Amino acid sequence: MKRKKWTAGIMAGVMIACTLAGCGQKKQEEIPPAAAGTPKTEETTEADATMEAEEGVISGKLTINLWDNEYAGQAAIEAFQKAYPDVEVTLNLTPFLDYQSKLFTSLAGGETMDVFFMRENETYQTYIEKGLCMPLDDMIENNQFDMSVYENYADQIQYKGKTYSMPYRTGGYHLYYNKDLFDAAGVPYPDGSYTWDEFRDVAKQLTSGDGADKVHGLYMMGWPWMQLFQAMQEGVSIVDDDYTIDLDCDAVRRSLAWYYGTCVEDGSQITPAEATATNASITPLFVAGKTAMILAGDYMAGNLKNNMKDGNIAFEWGMTHVPCNEGVEYSTQSIVTKACINAKAQNPELAFLFLSFLSGEEGQNAVAAAGSKPALVTDEIKKTFKDNIEVYSDEQIDLYFENVKVFTEPLNLAAPYASTILTEEFSLYMTQNGQDLETTINNCVTRLQEEIDQLDLE
Repeated sequence: MKRKKWTAGIMAGVMIACTLAGCGQKKQEEIPPAAAGTPKTEETTEADATMEAEEGVISGKLTINLWDNEYAGQAAIEAFQKAYPDVEVTLNLTPFLDYQSKLFTSLAGGETMDVFFMRENETYQTYIEKGLCMPLDDMIENNQFDMSVYENYADQIQYKGKTYSMPYRTGGYHLYYNKDLFDAAGVPYPDGSYTWDEFRDVAKQLTSGDGADKVHGLYMMGWPWMQLFQAMQEGVSIVDDDYTIDLDCDAVRRSLAWYYGTCVEDGSQITPAEATATNASITPLFVAGKTAMILAGDYMAGNLKNNMKDGNIAFEWGMTHVPCNEGVEYSTQSIVTKACINAKAQNPELAFLFLSFLSGEEGQNAVAAAGSKPALVTDEIKKTFKDNIEVYSDEQIDLYFENVKVFTEPLNLAAPYASTILTEEFSLYMTQNGQDLETTINNCVTRLQEEIDQLDLE
């Protein structure tokens, strides 16, 4: 029998849970270790104070909160349950749009949950400051979980030098396009070299029809980070880590004017207000052939796989780089999705066992098999993705996993305020005869500065 070792810190806690649960003494044949995707290789000795996992069944109760359409997360949870069948997992699913607000209310109200996934990364540091996330450093060290494979995400999972989450999935945005609509318009397929103005021009050529027959040339979700995509490629941070506001600049003006032009002047994409009023979602619009081009993240792989499997896609599609202006280093928006342990978790050791599984090779393989881009990338995981996603060519898979420069939305304490303020002010600008550009930027700067002045930054 293959025997796997478990460090004493977590094993002791799990064995306590075992006792409380009244579990039997049968042996579990295979217990995946709490090692990272690339485990540490030091020889384990008796001095390391380890225990054989086979000495007792790992069991207990674990409550996990997640949003309803996060299928990769659900796949990883199912894989964990297969690996640890004696752990009783309660999965609470909340609708996507309601998840973050309900999560905060639940945590602040002391609801018992052990693990929760973060959907809105701009609120991450706020959750930490509110004391809702458990620091993981001691458990990481005690269990020799190798975090070096995730060093590129350190700034997204750490706060003030401490780690409060484990990376789960990531993925940059790409340009997806409907080949049939390009063929009908006599327009060459995108080759990854579009500037933003070229992207806009092509979108106008691909826009046709009226009313129910309207086909838009492009769709970028109406979040402020998407409206500022072009500016962020040029290095705009929105709010620096020293809480200096970075909005009153030409790059922001160009980016907002470009987005306004596509929505209001060209009519080549729906406005954010229209998207909200009609509950427009990027995948249904693309699958229905109602938009020729979209900018979408890692989730699109699994969405396309499922829709093609169900026979919902009646056209050929392609994938390439997002637009980028000449003289600007190519980059795309990307952020790591993460999982945290509730500061009031009833079983933190078992919760960390789940997090270590989630961010280890087995959990990351489950994420890849579900069609999302895992935070850990190995040849085996890429093969898992390719074997399961099926709808991507080898070239597209290489593009999907390529190592390029990425940028993120703000992740500091001002981020939630920036998200709210920019959403409100941009919506007033992105309409016919709406608020002018300079007023929009000035209002954003003034309102955001007022919120920053109220923050406790000591």
